[in-house]
Amino acid sequence: MKHISKIVFLFSFAGFVYSGCASSTTPPPTPPNTTHVNYLTNANYTYTQNRRDTAGGTYGMDKTVPTKTDNITSTVFGTNMTYMLDTSDVAFIQNMHTASMTGSLMDSTYIAQENGNYWHFNYGLEGLSSVLSAPVGWVLQAKLGAKQGDTWVAVHNMSVATRYGINADVLINATEQADTSIVVNGTTITGVKHVTHAVIVSAPGVGQAVSGTIDTYVSPDFGMIRNVVHSMPLVISIPPYLNINQQLSGSETMMVSHP
Repeated sequence: MKHISKIVFLFSFAGFVYSGCASSTTPPPTPPNTTHVNYLTNANYTYTQNRRDTAGGTYGMDKTVPTKTDNITSTVFGTNMTYMLDTSDVAFIQNMHTASMTGSLMDSTYIAQENGNYWHFNYGLEGLSSVLSAPVGWVLQAKLGAKQGDTWVAVHNMSVATRYGINADVLINATEQADTSIVVNGTTITGVKHVTHAVIVSAPGVGQAVSGTIDTYVSPDFGMIRNVVHSMPLVISIPPYLNINQQLSGSETMMVSHP
């Protein structure tokens, strides 16, 4: 519901203190780690999530609906865990909702990290629960060391079960945008990674059923800051059995507070 940073070096000059023939120096402090989000057990994050209108599915034209607000409290229940057998260094985060778009007032987020890669289980596809009946797996939501223009395949799963009795091919291509700054609770967070995800869901005999775009913003200090799932068209035509042509609402999630 394996998800260009500035590395600031702080130099401290202490000079030399002479006492007879003896001298001493103060070593520089350790630079901050900008390629790994340090989640702490029992830490709380809060977010607001609003529905996005359909706007014909045109990227950048859909708008947030201010009256449809879900307040989310996310609590880190564990770190350095194992999830889905072969993945370790996983942060398990439980989310409590006040008005969930999916109808569930509690769900979970799983974040795995390695070598600057920020993996998010089933990321970006939570809004496709009416189409997909199984998770797509681990999605490479962000690369904390990526530079503007870098691209990667965030996920490609060629056999995801759907609610229509056929398997779908799910492909998400990611493109790194310019780093940005976002204000959270009056404080400006700099060095936020902005990534666009192009989502394509297709199936044999159906072709491209879903296509859309997600803008995600991840901070090396605090994790996901903002997430915009844009409205996506859903088109499935299997005459004479199935004919669907509709818009799937999107969502915008924004961090309100962090530890």
